[in-house]
Amino acid sequence: MSIAIHDSTREDGAVVENGRQVGRTLLCPHCGGHFHSIPGSGKKRGWCRACNKVLCGKASCLKYCIPAEGRFEYAEARNVQNQKVIKKLEGRYPNIKDLAF
Repeated sequence: MSIAIHDSTREDGAVVENGRQVGRTLLCPHCGGHFHSIPGSGKKRGWCRACNKVLCGKASCLKYCIPAEGRFEYAEARNVQNQKVIKKLEGRYPNIKDLAF
């Protein structure tokens, strides 16, 4: 993964005040979180070459390419102690156990 400047026109969400859109958000493919995207701000975000999408910039999202669905499924499997699903996901994403949930 590398650091890139993002200037996409794609929106995943909006910031609305008094019924008027005043901002936009993008969705991080790694953590599933929304973050503000201000065109022309020059704020550096991460870019995942595997996902081909902009990242929110959190350290864990920049370090590993693990899609949000995989993270959620792993957290749920850990909660119910489903070893079969845990082993499947750890095989697919070897670094998933390094993430804090």
